[in-house]
Amino acid sequence: MVNEFNNNEESFKLDENWFKKSLQLNRLITFASHEEELVKVLIEQAIRCAKESGQSIGVSIAAAFDFLISIEYYTKITNNGWLYCPFDEKPLLVYPFTNACPRCVLQNRFHYHKSNKPESGAIGAATSRLLCGFFKVLFSHYEKRIKIYRGYEPVDVIFYDAQNTTALLAEVKATPLLTLPLAVTSEQQNITQSDGGIIVRPHSDAENSAISSSVFNFLIPQPITNRHYLK
Repeated sequence: MVNEFNNNEESFKLDENWFKKSLQLNRLITFASHEEELVKVLIEQAIRCAKESGQSIGVSIAAAFDFLISIEYYTKITNNGWLYCPFDEKPLLVYPFTNACPRCVLQNRFHYHKSNKPESGAIGAATSRLLCGFFKVLFSHYEKRIKIYRGYEPVDVIFYDAQNTTALLAEVKATPLLTLPLAVTSEQQNITQSDGGIIVRPHSDAENSAISSSVFNFLIPQPITNRHYLK
């Protein structure tokens, strides 16, 4: 395995025209205008929050990118895959990305629900494109004249600074570290028992039939009296 890697590496070094061929293909990364505007807002807010809080700008910008990838996950939401949660007399329809009710797991109560995390194959191409677009806007914000090209094997992306004749060859791996669950408010749901009695519906799979008119909320952990709640 080591010898095979070294041979491939040596062949890559000997191909002196590989880099020139890549640039001649002129496959610059494209980015939709609405996505570019969203990234501008995220970067500006990340920098502002970092300055106000005294936190690292790098960490803040990384969190902004993480949120951008999460948004791509949210575009895959459908009517199915929701969970009805009656916790704390504030029923919600929750769209979780883990195999549990996110509201209740913080209270040491486990209610299983199948994760809605997209398959890696379905999200990989989109996240690679978003990462390159994110860098494009970030470079522009800091007035860096760096072009981003699509590569070909064994390189995914090429960052090229023509002014300094400097290039970075990169392999892209991009998935969010944290995807916040979504929720919409719900009326209390009841069910009829076999004896005719009516009880509050427990945790169960649900369908959001009004998804096109739903107002989506992020469930964000909030520390309250030494415990965390999703609000």
